[in-house]
Amino acid sequence: IPNGLNTANWIPYDKQQLRKKYQLPENKKILAFVAADPSKKLKGMHLLLDALRKLKNPEQYFLLIAGQKNNLTDIEHAGFTARHFGYISDSKQMNEFYALADLLINPSLYETFGLVNIEAMASGTPVIAFSICAMEEIISPECGWCIEPQNTDLLSKTIQSAFSSECDLRKMGEAARKRVENIYSESN
Repeated sequence: IPNGLNTANWIPYDKQQLRKKYQLPENKKILAFVAADPSKKLKGMHLLLDALRKLKNPEQYFLLIAGQKNNLTDIEHAGFTARHFGYISDSKQMNEFYALADLLINPSLYETFGLVNIEAMASGTPVIAFSICAMEEIISPECGWCIEPQNTDLLSKTIQSAFSSECDLRKMGEAARKRVENIYSESN
């Protein structure tokens, strides 16, 4: 029996309106990363940074981070702009955090379940994660990508290809929401 969540509390938002509220750039491709402690190797921030360094035109992207505050110098050295939201304990704010992003990147090397993926998907945001633990059961091809663990070349390429069609990316967000409603809703 998988974990679930109250889908009435996790909703998709209009990304453009939400980005105005948080004063985020409208012309950037927005990625999100979540870890209570991003400095823990198992959460994969070092792998994400390696993948970001490999992106073509990194100035087109913007990274949102939720979790304990760490130094953003490594991200800035990757040619990336980022905003750190700190540790978010309020579920509504966390919902908005996920909904701000075009993609959640979960480069974790170990997860017991991967609730952050379900929360992002419920917020209408597709996910890229490594094929570990239950990720392939959670993330179907119509709502995200599960890729070879620790392959930062593939992670970088997957991030870039995800933006090849904004229409397809939006449809993946809609499919992600439906998947959570159908499989992971507490009301089921």
